[in-house]
Amino acid sequence: MIDNTRGGSIVLKIQDIQAKEGEVVYGQFHVDGVAIPMILAAGKQDGATLVMHCAQHRTEFPGTMAAHHLLNGFDFAAIRGTVVILPLVDLPAITSTRVADVYPRQNQDMKQYAGQLRSNINRVWPGDAGGSWVDRLAYALTHEVFAKASAVLDFHACRLCDAPFAAYLDTHDASRELAYAFGTRLLDEADADSFPPGQLHRTIPPAIDVPAILIEACPASHFVTEDIAEVMVRGTFNVMRHFDMIDGQLELPPVQAVSRRSDPVTIFLSEHLGFFGPCKQRGEVVSAGELIGQVHSLSHFEVVQELRALADGVLPSVGPDHSMLVLPGEQVATFKPVRDVRRHT
Repeated sequence: MIDNTRGGSIVLKIQDIQAKEGEVVYGQFHVDGVAIPMILAAGKQDGATLVMHCAQHRTEFPGTMAAHHLLNGFDFAAIRGTVVILPLVDLPAITSTRVADVYPRQNQDMKQYAGQLRSNINRVWPGDAGGSWVDRLAYALTHEVFAKASAVLDFHACRLCDAPFAAYLDTHDASRELAYAFGTRLLDEADADSFPPGQLHRTIPPAIDVPAILIEACPASHFVTEDIAEVMVRGTFNVMRHFDMIDGQLELPPVQAVSRRSDPVTIFLSEHLGFFGPCKQRGEVVSAGELIGQVHSLSHFEVVQELRALADGVLPSVGPDHSMLVLPGEQVATFKPVRDVRRHT
């Protein structure tokens, strides 16, 4: 359990990990014989409990890198409240990308679900105490950590061409405001029946009434660039300000736009072998007719294709995922309608 009652010396306790006021304690969260790293950071004053939930997928490390920066340069003792950091959640899957058979029982357990939704931890929340390895992991985190949290930040990674975004459940107002507060330009709104099922940010809020958001930032391929790490750290600080854990104003972009998960997406394809040059940024709001990007020929670099917005909306992605040298039929941008826009001065 988590104990946030101040007045005694221990202000935060999960399983056998405990932190006193002003302490940062490195420990392990035990599930099914796996010792998952967990850091408890207790401020010297009362406040919210924020959970940083990172790398439930084995190559998605933006949140992990944000945790690295916070733990090496931030004074947690100065916050109001407590922070729980889970930097490497599905440790058996994560280690299997570099070293074989460190967790043979858990990995063998998951092989029987290969190709099924239940092989993915972000399809099984809030978990099942009698299910597969990821079912049991999700169940333990839901009931031993999330149930006593003020909010959960669930960090993921997306394609190189995708805009960083925060996603939330449409019927949970506190999650919506949490997503806006994190501060990405693009927000993704989903309903409880959106595909795929069992995602943390759509199941935890109604299950235990704790706000939770999914945060996606590129790339989903083992590494994290410093600019993305900075976005994740800034967003985490914004959430701390949102809950009055630290002082200061939210650092928000001039425009934040919401697209809805279930709305149709327009996919722009290259018609030529050529070089793609973007004219708009991923996550940017555009008006009908605005130029999104151009395909240049490889022979004289003249423009052989222009891509323009068909209506007012937002660009969830701009650019190819692998190479600026594009082939005919390759995706070079996506477009969706806008459900809501907030402008900040």
